[in-house]
Amino acid sequence: MSPNQLPRPFATLLCSAALLCAWGAAQAAGRVEVQWTAAEQYADAGRSVVERERHLEQLGAHFKALAARLGDGQLLRIEVRDVDLAGETRLLRRLPDEVRVLRGSVDWPRIELSWSLQEAGRTLASGEDRLSDMNYLMHSARVNTSEALPYEARMITRWFAERPGKAAGVVGSR
Repeated sequence: MSPNQLPRPFATLLCSAALLCAWGAAQAAGRVEVQWTAAEQYADAGRSVVERERHLEQLGAHFKALAARLGDGQLLRIEVRDVDLAGETRLLRRLPDEVRVLRGSVDWPRIELSWSLQEAGRTLASGEDRLSDMNYLMHSARVNTSEALPYEARMITRWFAERPGKAAGVVGSR
């Protein structure tokens, strides 16, 4: 008997059960909590308060997207202490807005943070790291330029694979 031949209430019940299973599997991933310490003193997270908040929200979203790679019940806590985005902002004469210029010299992205990976109330791993990518414009691996802050996102993903992801037992997290 094919699904199309099942009585309607039974087919609806089967579909609902499948959706609940899929939802449960999606909910089984770990969690990431990000805390921004003294964000107004960061080296370069944006020149204005609005720009800084937007950039930190984008970075936070990337950190939290990594939760899907954690195991069920795992919690990654991250305290960000400093952010220095790739490039530098410049005010152009003809435009009222600022533009971020990437030169590839001393303007590489940097993030200073501490983290702990926990499961069932115990700490699996922790550390204090200074993420940086001095060759951010030279990598053969392409960045997703449609993503907000693509160089920082690639740097965060690489850090996750090498540190918390490895401690969490994530396979193929690169």
